[in-house]
Amino acid sequence: MSRFNRIARSAALLLAALALGCSTGSGENGWYKNRAALASTVLKPVTGPPDERTYVAPEIRGGELGRVYIEAPRIAGTASGPEMERFLERLAKRLAGAVAQVIAESDRGKVVASLDPRPDSIATIDGLAHVATLDSRVARDPVLNDPRSKVFLVFTITDAKSGKVLVRHTTSALSDWEYAPMAMDDLEFEGAKATENLLYVLKNF
Repeated sequence: MSRFNRIARSAALLLAALALGCSTGSGENGWYKNRAALASTVLKPVTGPPDERTYVAPEIRGGELGRVYIEAPRIAGTASGPEMERFLERLAKRLAGAVAQVIAESDRGKVVASLDPRPDSIATIDGLAHVATLDSRVARDPVLNDPRSKVFLVFTITDAKSGKVLVRHTTSALSDWEYAPMAMDDLEFEGAKATENLLYVLKNF
């Protein structure tokens, strides 16, 4: 096997480990002691099935999130330029809307539009978007060294008063489109869809 094929195969396996898929529920008890998921970032994302990418603070088990304020998503790109900036703005808006819908559908909390009065919980969305074919060249992402377009996402809900992490879930979305505008549109859709596992977590912790 060539070095390129080995790299591609390793990246594919890691992406598969981060891929979307409904939780089976078999690992839910592991949420409450999953320190690896708690430490996950978009540059060093935890991998594995959805349950292994989820942390829930033991004290929130069976509880409520109360009034939840969603901060503006922090979505970085692996490239710069006007086209990328517009894409990141669209992606951030799409993700914020998707997370607001998830919180509403979970029946665990109510989204509020202001920090005054202080909410009970704060939701944050961190992302790293990679569009592989900008500038008429194929670029590899800095996380997996993989040449496909993708977005890495970490969703976090913290206690507004203490700052303690209550929920953290890591996932990713992938696009196989080579044409950059199509890849961007695909990542917007798939990124929003990536909140499905977060909804499962919120409904079942």
